[in-house]
Amino acid sequence: MRRILKKMLFSGILLFTLNAWSQTNTWKTEKTSDGKITVKSNVSERIDAIGNKLPLIEYVATTTDNMNLHSCVDIMKNVSRHNEFLDLKISEKVKTFSENVWLNYYVFNSPWPFPSTDCVVKVTYSEDPNAKIAVFTMTAAPDLMKQTNLKRFTYYNLTYAFKDIGNGRIEAIVTAKIGLTVGVPLWMLRSSFPGSASDPLQKLVKIIKEK
Repeated sequence: MRRILKKMLFSGILLFTLNAWSQTNTWKTEKTSDGKITVKSNVSERIDAIGNKLPLIEYVATTTDNMNLHSCVDIMKNVSRHNEFLDLKISEKVKTFSENVWLNYYVFNSPWPFPSTDCVVKVTYSEDPNAKIAVFTMTAAPDLMKQTNLKRFTYYNLTYAFKDIGNGRIEAIVTAKIGLTVGVPLWMLRSSFPGSASDPLQKLVKIIKEK
């Protein structure tokens, strides 16, 4: 039963979000130039805790490639290497709650017009060796670390899911919901896709394959 539930959870990461989000006209589906990565994205707005209207970025990036599940897990657990696929100045594990739950701290390289930002994320890792599935869920936890002079993400939710589909191939799905810390023109954010979602995934796959 547990194995069946794990499989349903993995496939549901993509199916549930796409079925729900496809009801809006602003969602778009694109592929990278080589066709290896599919990105469904939506840029809208959300109201933050103090009433500011700020951009909300949502996407699902999916790819299948020749990878090893053990290497996927090793890279995701090695937080010091996250700057190799995310645009980070600092990437470190700052606290461990248990074997499968810990706290990451990121400081982003922020090009204009974005201010310097940091992010504290609580990471939960789950796996099913029988179903050959590994999932890393990252949720913003801004209050679990002392505030700095940087803008801090308060709405940052990413899921990295990896499934061994056989014949030495892994299906990887990255699901993201990120609320920006400042106002940015929505057209500018929309024009950044699919690259802003596919590039990090492409880099992640590359370092996994090189491991």
